[in-house]
Order: sequence, then C-alpha cells, then structure tokens
Amino acid sequence: MARSKRKSGPPPWVTLIRWISLVLAVVLAFVPPRANSNLLELGPLYFHLDPLLAIGVILTQWVIPNMLWLALLTLLVTMALGRVFCGYICPLGVWLDISGARKGSRSNRLLPLNWRYILLFSFLAFAIFGFPLLYLFDPITIFYRNLTLAAIPLGGKVAATVASQLSGWVTLPQRSGGFWGWLGAMSQSPAGVRFYLLGTFAVAMFVGITLLERLSPRFWCRYLCPLGASLSLFSRLNLLRRHVDEKVCTECQACAKVCSMGAIGEKGMTTDFSLCFNCKECKRRCTSQAISFRWGFPEPKSAAPLDLSRRAMLGSLGVAGLAAATARLSLFSFNKTDLIRPPGALPEARFIGRCVGCMRCMEVCPTNIIVPTDLRRGLTVFYTPRLDFARQGCAQDCVACTQACPTGALMPLEIEVKSFLKLGSSYVDRGKCLAWSQGQICLVCKESCPYGAIAARLDKTPFGDNLVPAPDRARCIGCGTCEANCPVRGRPAITVISDGEDRALAQFPPTEKILKMRRRRRTQFIEDDAPPVIGGV
Repeated sequence: MARSKRKSGPPPWVTLIRWISLVLAVVLAFVPPRANSNLLELGPLYFHLDPLLAIGVILTQWVIPNMLWLALLTLLVTMALGRVFCGYICPLGVWLDISGARKGSRSNRLLPLNWRYILLFSFLAFAIFGFPLLYLFDPITIFYRNLTLAAIPLGGKVAATVASQLSGWVTLPQRSGGFWGWLGAMSQSPAGVRFYLLGTFAVAMFVGITLLERLSPRFWCRYLCPLGASLSLFSRLNLLRRHVDEKVCTECQACAKVCSMGAIGEKGMTTDFSLCFNCKECKRRCTSQAISFRWGFPEPKSAAPLDLSRRAMLGSLGVAGLAAATARLSLFSFNKTDLIRPPGALPEARFIGRCVGCMRCMEVCPTNIIVPTDLRRGLTVFYTPRLDFARQGCAQDCVACTQACPTGALMPLEIEVKSFLKLGSSYVDRGKCLAWSQGQICLVCKESCPYGAIAARLDKTPFGDNLVPAPDRARCIGCGTCEANCPVRGRPAITVISDGEDRALAQFPPTEKILKMRRRRRTQFIEDDAPPVIGGV
C-alpha cells in the first residue's frame, strides 16, 4: 500500500504560537515604564518566567525574589508537558527555529549531552561564590541585550533617517498614536542616538548562536544553554509522553530525521525526554501512524540515563570556585570612584547579584546617560549599567530606569525620594578649572546645577582673588549636570565620583519624618563645610 505523503515542517499551530511569543517578546522591549498599566505588568514577563535567573538571585543573595513564583510555574509546566518553554516560549529558541539557518545533522550528536550539565553546575558554582556568570549566557538576557544594544539603536537610526527625509513635507507628531506618532517617537528615541561598542559583542554572540544551527539544529539548546540544561532535569519527569506502537512501526526512522532536538533514539522507538519539547512533528511525519502522545508516568528505559561523573562535577565546581574567587578579587583592583550606578541601585554586592545585564534601564533613559560597563573593570561588573555624564546629567524629574528594571537591581523610586538619593559627589580639579587655573570668570557649573548645590565663592587664586565654583556636599546628589556642561575640553574640570553615595534609600524607602528632616537640611546652606577639591595650585 502506498504511503501517504506528509507535509514537512511543524504543525501550523506550533508555528503560530512561536510567532506570537517572539512578537510579544519584541513588543514588550518597546513598552515604556508606566505608559500603559496593563502592559507594565507584562514588561518583565519573560525575565520572571526564567527559573535560571531566579536561581541565580537565590544563590548569590540567599534571598527569595518576587520573580520566583512565575519561575516555579515554568518548572511545574515543564514537569507536566516537557520542555515546552524551550520549544514555544523562549524568544531565542523560537528565533533559532524560524531563522531558517538550520542545515546540520539532526540525529548525530556532536557533543556529549552531559556537557550541558557540567556547564550548568559550573555557572551555579560561580553564583554561589558571588559571581553570576550565568546571567551573561542566559537566553532571555542574551535576546533582550541584543535588542537593547543593537536592534533598537539601529531601529532608531533608521527611524531618524526616514523622519529627516519626511520632514520637508510632513510634521511627525511626538505624542499621538498610530504609525506617524511611533515614527516620530522613535526618531527622537535616545536609544537611537548612540551605538555602543559592546553592542558589537552582543551581536557577535547572537549571530554565533544562530550560525551554530549550521552544525546541528538547536545546537545551542541541546549542548550549551544553561536554562535548557536546568529545564531538562525537570522534563525527564514530564507526564505527556511520546509512545510508539512497535507492532505498527516500520522502523523507517523518518521521525528521528525530523526531530530538531535529536530526542528520538534507537530505530525511532525510544525518546530522550530531557530533550523533547512535545512539538509533535514526529507524529505529523509518521506514515504508519505508530506515534501517539499520551499522559502517563515515566517508563524505566524511556529516557537517556543521567550519567554525571563525580570527578567531572567536582572538577567543574572547583575550577568555577577558584575562577569566581579571582573575579571577586578583581572587583577591587580598579578605581571604583568613577563607577556611578543609576538611581535606585542596591548596595554594590546585592546589585551585582541581581543585575542580569539586560540594559532595559539604558533603553528607557531619556537623557541617554546609562551605558554598559566594559571588561576593563572586570567580568564581575561586565554589562552592568553605569552613568556617563559626557553629554547630559540625570534628569531631575525622571525615574524611568527604576521602573523598567525586571529583576529589582534598581528599586522603584518616587521622584521626591530620588531628589534626596545621593548618587555621588562633585569634585573640582583646580588644575583644570578655568576659574582656578586661568583666572577666568566661569561659573557654568553653578548656573546649570538644578539643585543649587554649587555656590560662587571669592577665593585666592594664582591670578588674585576670583569667583570660583564651590560644590556643597549637603545639597549635591551627583546628578552630573555640572560635569556635562563644563566647558573644559577632554576630562571636565568638575566631575562626579561615587564618594558619599547613598544606596540605603533604595533599599529601605524613607518615612515621611525622614523626608521632612532631609527637606529642612537641604534648605540650610552649610558654609562651614569646606567644599571638596582635587589637586592643588
């Protein structure tokens, strides 16, 4: 009897779900904080569904984060339905399926599957020692980091170019809805103004993962992804399982050839449920209708054994512990005074343990002063946000970054609380200041300070008595407006460093009594406190 011809590719409903998940992940990356109360709840959805990020916070901080509950839901679904998160929800995995890059062998295994567990436990050991390396390789973080550092800036550049071409015959509204309003907003988006060098690294990593599909479909998901490895430990217990009727099966192995995860073994009879995400493509391609998916408990020989060598596991933990300890020491090997964190940042150790480097805070910053930290300051703080006042200062009435953080590394702040939150202190370099070193009358920093924290003081200089800028330590919160407006070329004569930073308000919101006391203190200009200066004349 002639076999009926089956269509290639996954079922239409699988393709539809994957597209919906991918489009939703991209749309949520463009949702501004508090622009829409309903979408605001969905903004960090994919981060909260990621159990690996929750585990990382628990191991580095020894606290239970709020994001744990949705992560537990992912684990429960995995135990019931298998690795459906990898197959249908994870935006990076969905991208690998629909990108069309898969050309490699589906059945041949290029690396031992236990290699993924060695990597996973190595990352977890790093986290235990306070070095969350797993954040750099988490698929959700990789996807959003690539959007923030590369795709969105490129989209802003394209929108700005289109807007400039249309400006001659149409005026683009900035606050209205529809396509024209979106184009006008994108053309003014700060994310479209600057493209950071670290964006190239993010793109290279993303492209590299995509090109691995040329070796084997879902190569990243099968052998390298730490989130996939953690979910595979739970998917071995899944209840919706693939069954093969041995009496009907012709052992043509057509099912094994179409399985993108290589989960089908000997003659199509066995299934490795640590890899299977129940896409049912094998059932769709089976010409003898021998494959079915039924609810049931795991069978003794239905999955590949979990064979983890004790020597390999202990070796990976030891190497990870030594490397993490070295990385932690490197955190103190550079000058941390110029590492200014965004408003609402937790104390540094807790901040590093919670920040996943997604750079969502950078995307929503209206003044474009949040930038990623590069490798010169060490792997411990790599891809974490810092403030760069080269162009502008931190806006006085903005707390967008604190509202956009999906992991709580930046605590949500009210605008009044932010006005009392000290990011750092401004210091004057007398050797570069025009008023000190050249005798000029220059008070640009005083005139630009939104908090009135810089006074004009008559002091002796090499050119006689002159008015010089005098920062007030009690009023200055380190917003960086003075540094951004300093007319001195190169390194400004007045800079903000992290000396005197106050992160306690972010960790413990102040009471009304404390706010009244701080308001009263701000109204009093402390003249007896000598202004801080750098250098001498």
